[in-house]
Amino acid sequence: MDNELLAAQTLTKDDLENMETKGDKALLAPNLDFILEVLYIFQRCDSHEELYWKVERPNFKFFAICNDVFYWGTADLEEILPEDVELLRECWYDLKKIGEAYMLATLFSARKRKMRPQYPMGRIYDRENKCYTGDMWKPELRALFDACGPERDSKDEG
Repeated sequence: MDNELLAAQTLTKDDLENMETKGDKALLAPNLDFILEVLYIFQRCDSHEELYWKVERPNFKFFAICNDVFYWGTADLEEILPEDVELLRECWYDLKKIGEAYMLATLFSARKRKMRPQYPMGRIYDRENKCYTGDMWKPELRALFDACGPERDSKDEG
């Protein structure tokens, strides 16, 4: 476990007393449970590189990185709100059951948007014959994504 994450997981409300500015206390105190839960889930999925965060006082914001998942050539984020923690946890549990926890950010974004990833995601493309010839994803993983929304038209994929 990363030392920074371990420190974040063991941070308590008493630790807030030692912070240098009242602004830091005001920012963290009401969000502490949310912050720790999101960090913990992404760390458990070994998906910490797919989590983006920023501070917009007075808010601490998290985003799941979902670049090129729904549309080609996009830098894309899906905000993780405190009310999304249960959905995030469900994604983790469903992915953990099939050994695919690293897909957390992608599944979370798809479920929150109620949208399947674009058709090429996880599929094998035969350049010579210019067609898709197979699936790199396990059937159980594909089923999780198929349940996120209706099949998409290729024109809707950017």
